Amino acid sequence: MADASTPQPIHLKDYRVPDYLVDRVDLDVRLDPAATEVTARLALRRNPEIAGYNPLALWDTHFVRELDDSGYIDGLYNKKGGAS
Repeated sequence: MADASTPQPIHLKDYRVPDYLVDRVDLDVRLDPAATEVTARLALRRNPEIAGYNPLALWDTHFVRELDDSGYIDGLYNKKGGAS
C-alpha cells in the first residue's frame, strides 16, 4: 500500500469533460503588510459538449426496480405503520 504522502499518478482516462469552461479570470491583488486582499472574478459558460449529458444514464438501477417490484420496500413501510 502506498504511503499517503507519496504522490499517486493521475491518468488521462480518469478525467472527464468539465461542466463549465473558463473564458476569463480577472484578479485584483492588493498587497498590504497587515492584510493582503485578493479578489477574483470569473467569466464562465456551460460547456456545449455536455449539453446532452445525463449522469443518471450511467447508473445501473435495475436492482432498485427489482426491490420495488417485489414489494419489499412497501413491506418495510407497512411494518413500521407507514403509508400503505
